[in-house]
Amino acid sequence: MSEELTDDGAFVTLSSEIAPVIGEYERMSTVALNAGLGPAVGRYLSRLGTRLAEHGFGGALLVMQAYGGLLPLDRAMELPAGLIESGPVAGLVGCANLGRTLGAEDIIAADLGGTTFKVGTVRGGMIDYQREPRVVRRHYALSKMDIDSLGLAGGSIVSVDKELGTPQIGPQSAGAYPGPVCYGHGGTAPTVTDVDAALGYLNSDHFLGGRSELDIAAARAALEEQVAAPLSLSVDKAAAGIYELTNSRIHDMLHKATVQRGLDPRRFSLFSTGGTAGMHLPQVGRKLGVREVIVPNTASVQG
Repeated sequence: MSEELTDDGAFVTLSSEIAPVIGEYERMSTVALNAGLGPAVGRYLSRLGTRLAEHGFGGALLVMQAYGGLLPLDRAMELPAGLIESGPVAGLVGCANLGRTLGAEDIIAADLGGTTFKVGTVRGGMIDYQREPRVVRRHYALSKMDIDSLGLAGGSIVSVDKELGTPQIGPQSAGAYPGPVCYGHGGTAPTVTDVDAALGYLNSDHFLGGRSELDIAAARAALEEQVAAPLSLSVDKAAAGIYELTNSRIHDMLHKATVQRGLDPRRFSLFSTGGTAGMHLPQVGRKLGVREVIVPNTASVQG
């Protein structure tokens, strides 16, 4: 393939190889995106393959792609642009497969994780593809399943606007590390996960199967200092308000993905994917009027 590292370490990719379509802009943006991602993604996947081998993995390592399929490790390193939003697409494909087992053909797949909220739909057992996929407002010419996104998730930082005196959620995120205050990894800014913990939706005794303990007191202290006190509310009332605000924004996104596209949510089952979704989707699904809310046993967190 033409996508490879040259002798001087430059990642080279050709639009004729990855985007053989009409349209100079789409071809240029696609090849620029692929070339920009290539070195970083290549290093990451290379380390992943090496470490798995060191731990005795002898199988074929396949990497998820945003069109819903899988590629071998070497080919995925050549086509890093294909990984964009492949994680939520994996959840969408998984929901479609689970739906066939449960007899549900119309599904809203909602992925609420650490940084973003992603939504896709399955209609009649089929998944739609985006006609013009884009990233950072730029189109690119790769096949991609239809996913909508919102900058809101468990790691979104909760704060109070100093000028307006109103609560806000995100767009800043605590990231994977240090993460929420309750994780005890040095995080100081309260997040949606800290709100969930303060309200009792996270069980400290059984977090990560009991392998890790949450610092609920630290989460409540951060919420009191940075959110509750500026709003002149108790911690419980402030946390409850932020929880409802979070659910309201999630509901708006689900409404956009269904009602505003001419779809009746009452025909759909709402499937939960991602570590934070199980603590919010049951309440949101009730308001949206879906047929049922499914939180799989294999989801990261169950509500």
